[in-house]
Amino acid sequence: MKTVLERAFELARTGRFPKIRELRRRLQEEGYNAGQIEGPALMQQLREMSKAARTTQDVSTLEHSEQR
Repeated sequence: MKTVLERAFELARTGRFPKIRELRRRLQEEGYNAGQIEGPALMQQLREMSKAARTTQDVSTLEHSEQR
């Protein structure tokens, strides 16, 4: 099993969790101790990763729709 931090980074990279509380909820659903996800630097890093993933997905979707 992955560590809670490894899984948190994986989930953040999907872009599906714009809010940390949503990411924590998902971790708990998967059986992880989401209480280990704390600290301002880590929170910021997870938020930025998630935002970057969503931005990349939005650009890819736009490019794909423009090619049609």
